[in-house]
Formats: sequence, C-alpha cells, structure tokens
Amino acid sequence: MSTKTALIALAAGAALGAISGILLAPASGKDTRKKIMKKGEELRDQLADLVDQGKDLVDEAKGQAKSAAAQASSKAQEAADKAKSAYSNGKTAAQNA
Repeated sequence: MSTKTALIALAAGAALGAISGILLAPASGKDTRKKIMKKGEELRDQLADLVDQGKDLVDEAKGQAKSAAAQASSKAQEAADKAKSAYSNGKTAAQNA
C-alpha cells in the first residue's frame, strides 16, 4: 500500500470513527451538529498537516535522487575519462614501439 493510500485510509477511518462516536452519543441535534463541525475542522487540519508532511517527504526524496544521479554521472564520466586516457596511452606506446 502506498503512503498516499495509507494516509487517505487513516484520515477516512478517523473521520468515520469520530462521526460515529458523536452520532451515537446522547446529545441534542444542535449540539451534535456543532460537534460534527468541530471534528470536521480538526480532521481537515490534521489532513492538511499530513499532506504537508507528505510533500516534504517527496521533496526530500527528489533531492536525494538528484544527488545520487549527479554522483553516478560524475563517476561514469571519471571512468570514461580514465578509459580514454588508457586507450590513448596504449596507442602512443604501440606507435613508439
């Protein structure tokens, strides 16, 4: 299960649990509606926080991927340069022999 799916499932489960608890508790309709609105706002804020955390994780992963790609490119270039140098040195040694 992906992180996004897990976060959505977590938020949906929390919302259903909170609403069920409110609806099953003995209170007047007016009080119940207020509680539902308050819980909805709290859940919206929690979901916004989770989304922000998810975005931060994605940005961090992108940065790490870019860094790893740059390092791999640099190492590949170094290896190519060494191979080219070795080839040139071997060619020159063969011509001098």
